[in-house]
Amino acid sequence: MQELARTRAAELMKGVGEILKPEQVKRFQEIQLQQAGTTAFAMPRVQEGLKLTEDQKSKIREIGEESMQAMRDAFQGGGQGDREAGRKKMAELRKQSTEKVLGVLTDDQKKKWKEMTGEPFEVTFEPRPQN
Repeated sequence: MQELARTRAAELMKGVGEILKPEQVKRFQEIQLQQAGTTAFAMPRVQEGLKLTEDQKSKIREIGEESMQAMRDAFQGGGQGDREAGRKKMAELRKQSTEKVLGVLTDDQKKKWKEMTGEPFEVTFEPRPQN
């Protein structure tokens, strides 16, 4: 499955590169990493770019697993109720997980991560009109 995902990602990036300008591709990749959350640290390009040690990879994997469990626990009831509150809870859990992962990195790795992710991009969701 991982190999298939890598192949699909490579095909996607090839297609994106044929449509977007180089600076747009760079920004696309930055936003992609920001939106991936802790799963970004499992990407080969991130692991290689940050020169993560095996110990760091292991610790980051544990943080990711804990994060996924916390998200499952938070939405055990099937996600019924206030969507905005659910979105905020999810964003807070993602933020906490990312902060934990950053705590595993060295100062140089943190600097490199900031370069890899660029300026923060905030996704905003407009409420759906009620019919």
